[in-house]
Amino acid sequence: MLTETTTRDEFLEHLRSTTRNIAVLRHEMRVAAMSEEEWVVHRDKLIAETQTPEFRQAVDRMIGELEDRDGVRFR
Repeated sequence: MLTETTTRDEFLEHLRSTTRNIAVLRHEMRVAAMSEEEWVVHRDKLIAETQTPEFRQAVDRMIGELEDRDGVRFR
């Protein structure tokens, strides 16, 4: 979980442990090139974006689609 205390290295480790696709690789490269100050701004922006109702609705919709497709419940 991304929090106000998540370090850049911790976030990079998280990205490296997730499914490898081009979007994740690009994000990893961008974050790796950031200064500590840039990382803090980026991290706080990510936290703010993931707290919006629109983001939660999109996640719920994607989970629902996966559940319907795979016949498995995640919640």
